[in-house]
Amino acid sequence: IIQQEDVGQRQVTTPAPTNTSSINVAYVISITSCQPNSTHVIDGAAILGHSIDLSSQQSKNYKEYARYAFVYAPAASTCIPILETLGWKTIVKDKLPVEQDQIQDFKLRQAVAVRGCCGVAEFMKLFAYTLVEHPIVVHLDTDVVILKTMEELFDTMLGQRMTLPPYHWMQNISLPPTQGADFYFTRDYHQASKATNDTSQYGVQGGFFVVKPNLTMYKELTERLVQKETYTIRKGWSGQGHTGYWGASQIQGYLSYVYKHHYPGRAVELNRVRIVKIANCDYQLWFPSGRCRHSHEIFLSPSCQCIYNSMINDPPRHETTGACLTGQEICEDCRLTDINTIYTIHMTLCRKPFECPFLRKPTHPVLCQDAHRAWFLVRKHLEQEVWSQSVPTGGWNFHWTLGYCRSYRTRKYLPLDIPNLHVGANDSDRLKSLSDTDRLKSWSDSPKKYYAKLP
Repeated sequence: IIQQEDVGQRQVTTPAPTNTSSINVAYVISITSCQPNSTHVIDGAAILGHSIDLSSQQSKNYKEYARYAFVYAPAASTCIPILETLGWKTIVKDKLPVEQDQIQDFKLRQAVAVRGCCGVAEFMKLFAYTLVEHPIVVHLDTDVVILKTMEELFDTMLGQRMTLPPYHWMQNISLPPTQGADFYFTRDYHQASKATNDTSQYGVQGGFFVVKPNLTMYKELTERLVQKETYTIRKGWSGQGHTGYWGASQIQGYLSYVYKHHYPGRAVELNRVRIVKIANCDYQLWFPSGRCRHSHEIFLSPSCQCIYNSMINDPPRHETTGACLTGQEICEDCRLTDINTIYTIHMTLCRKPFECPFLRKPTHPVLCQDAHRAWFLVRKHLEQEVWSQSVPTGGWNFHWTLGYCRSYRTRKYLPLDIPNLHVGANDSDRLKSLSDTDRLKSWSDSPKKYYAKLP
């Protein structure tokens, strides 16, 4: 059931009224395109949703929450029944916050269409600002998994604690969390920028951000895109930079620009690191392992953490200059993080678990294996404990795939068999109901030479 309301002279859809007044946190995904055989969307949404369920049970104050999926009807409506079955409350959108032909600046209109993930549909994430029935909205990509409750962050945003613990936000880079802050994010240092070394112009990582919903802010953000802002590849947003990386002309560059130049003091960059300097070591003397060539001391303490929206396989230094990508004196190395300290993982640089990549050194650190194992453990719990399905007991590189990859490459991945789902004629290839015997037999088809020894 959908109701229509007018927000900023645009028709958007919102859920029918429900008793959500006591629910402080909403988790949101945006589905810009989807087919019933879109494993990266369907399986990703399933595992993300269940990780939200599991992590919320760790919380003292946020056990109740809402899960929403904004669905762009012209390109993703066929996935609505699947998303609903997976526990996502769908909010169907016939129009985007900003349509491409509405953008007045010609070069921005062109750049939005070709320089990023999903064209102008990437701005669909701005709908997160319209969920005003919830004080906090966490917007996530479907290739994210949540490992721990973000209770400290939520308490700070709701004023139940004075500020975040110091290792939760980027000290010496970001302003400290205050009650005036309404946008919490991580920055994409891996991409950096080909146009500048000013880290404050690097893009917002679009797979994770947290906002305090505000219809006025939504209206201002969309109207700026339509009427006020310009963009060129060379000079960026209205001549202020924020260009030179993937998604610079879309939400990654736009939010980086707009919060720096138009809403200063309202954004907090969440922490990738807590660093203790142990030994002085010039960057030219570094080994890739993080040790000095002429010292046995580790330059960074093991307490270094990339804890929010960690992409794991994130080198700490610029390839040519050796300078820290974050612009700090001491570089964090996300590859050395203890996975037990990470709150959310974004499956980008370690590849997606459902792509069944071969995660071996030197291309991928061991932590990538831990990240994939965490994702598959959430899947295993969903299938075994919630859906009462059989799970594999062996398989290719079982210690990180848990048997869900028969070998490497995407076509060797075993998609979810979602129960209680009406299967239409167009869905049969992806959603055909396999018996447990057939599913388990497929795991035995992989050549035994690829099997890892069971722990």
